[in-house]
Amino acid sequence: CSSFIVPTSMPAVLMESRRLFFFSIMSQVEVEQHNYRLLVFSVVFLGLSIVLSYILGTPGFILANIANMVIRITVSLRYITSFYNSADMVYRMVPNIPQVMLIVVCGGTALLSKFVLEIIADSTLGYILHVLIGGLSVILVLQYTWLAEDQSFKLFIKSILPSRVRQKLE
Repeated sequence: CSSFIVPTSMPAVLMESRRLFFFSIMSQVEVEQHNYRLLVFSVVFLGLSIVLSYILGTPGFILANIANMVIRITVSLRYITSFYNSADMVYRMVPNIPQVMLIVVCGGTALLSKFVLEIIADSTLGYILHVLIGGLSVILVLQYTWLAEDQSFKLFIKSILPSRVRQKLE
């Protein structure tokens, strides 16, 4: 379970930052249009979740959530592209190949540790080792992301950190 906390919470973080970005640059009319779109997305999600849950059970509800996020992210990317009059900002958000490979390897390692340490070993030590492996995987991915990002992202992250942490990084 611990190995999936960060990957499953990332869409929520992205959606919240997207929402804040939109509301900071939109006019009142654009906000009302966006709210109408959100209403349509909610109705589509409700319909998808009912139909897919009826047909597939719990996996259907998960698929409805995935479809909802994909639709919202697609609309967000279209709006961001039109706002900047360029797709450059969108391309900068896409992780590079080594970063994707690292995420896949760390996810696979955490999944393997779950099966080996939690299911086969089925002990408290197995759970603790699984949590440690998941935590190390998250730290490794975050460290690589920090090293791979450009200076503007680093300045943004440093600006939101507490001052005592910021001083240690400098």
